[in-house]
Amino acid sequence: MHITGGNHNPIPQHLIIDDWYSEDELKRVWKELEFYTHDDKFESAIASGNIATNEKEEHLGEQKRIHLDQMYTNDARRTNLSDILHFSTKVQSKDFHEAIKKCSPMFSRTFLQTNLTYSLLSYYENNHYYSPHHDIFFWTILIWLYKEPKSFSGGDFIFADKPFNNYRVECKNNRLIAFPSYYLHGVETVNLPEDKRGKGLGRYTITHFFHYGPLGDAKNY
Repeated sequence: MHITGGNHNPIPQHLIIDDWYSEDELKRVWKELEFYTHDDKFESAIASGNIATNEKEEHLGEQKRIHLDQMYTNDARRTNLSDILHFSTKVQSKDFHEAIKKCSPMFSRTFLQTNLTYSLLSYYENNHYYSPHHDIFFWTILIWLYKEPKSFSGGDFIFADKPFNNYRVECKNNRLIAFPSYYLHGVETVNLPEDKRGKGLGRYTITHFFHYGPLGDAKNY
């Protein structure tokens, strides 16, 4: 576990946990990812109309997406049907909450008060990227996955706000990163050799957004 950032440090306050999923959890998550990895299940992020844009309304990235909370209804069975959603509850542990407090002593209060979440799955193939943007939630949690040995280059994560000088976090398999959603952040271009394309050998990201609001505005946390 890496806890970085402090009130006086010129680096972003963020939490990194490697080997987030246990061996058994990882096997179950990969079964779900492989089930989704077909063109008729993923959709283009641009085509979905749900991707960040700049002031000129230009799209800031391209990747493929599945909105898990649209696929699974908000009832007691949703976490039985999706292991990705089931294992998202790991962030409710006391140890995780303590780590968030150490990561961001003041802004952690917003994470501890969240009661809504929204989850999506992204997949980056060749030339896919996400230019710097911010999210409209309180906290963003990302989990990066790819098949080993790694087939692509690029795809590292950056914090783009000026004080951080494009602070880079390496995209590692089974790595979790948590940070306040207002930070500008992005994904560098993924480069996947031609003979590796279309085989699910790119970069997967599981995203969990955390927010607070009246129940019914989003999915329950």
